[in-house]
Amino acid sequence: MNATVRADLVCEGGGVRGIGLVGAVHALAAAGYGFPRVAGSSAGAVVASMVAALQAAGEPLSRLDELAQSIDYSKFADPTLLARIPIVGPALSLVARERAVQGRLPGELADRAAR
Repeated sequence: MNATVRADLVCEGGGVRGIGLVGAVHALAAAGYGFPRVAGSSAGAVVASMVAALQAAGEPLSRLDELAQSIDYSKFADPTLLARIPIVGPALSLVARERAVQGRLPGELADRAAR
């Protein structure tokens, strides 16, 4: 680390908040901070692990933006109730998700979306 100021980095979770954490880490790194110890929960753990990996590899933390944009965040999603049904669940969940993405929500959901 070429940073002049060392600080422990603890990143809070919160889904989309992870994007803000990337910006905060980027600003701190640009101000000369380095992070010998990192920790986080949920989205913060993802950001903290990328910070740790970049530092361990000797890469600049400015690459954090690039890494954050390259992740397929849909792989972090919890399985839906449908997906938990043995054998047929994953297929049912996929069909339901595709229908929602295409705007073909069933009954009551479609009515609420129209409001």
